[in-house]
Amino acid sequence: MKRPRSPKIGIQLVGRQFLRFVISADDGTYWTGSEWSANRRDALLYYHIELVRSDLRKLKRNRRKPQ
Repeated sequence: MKRPRSPKIGIQLVGRQFLRFVISADDGTYWTGSEWSANRRDALLYYHIELVRSDLRKLKRNRRKPQ
């Protein structure tokens, strides 16, 4: 039996004049810094691309660990 697929996660740009970033999953949820939320307003807003990349790597790495 196949294991259910985990949603793919990535970085989204927010804003136009002052770019910010959020981490989101393709299931419509957003990373709050401690959990996933369906509400985009709850998303942790990043200002520095290296910070968001670092957190994205940590989240992806933690998903691979056996539960």
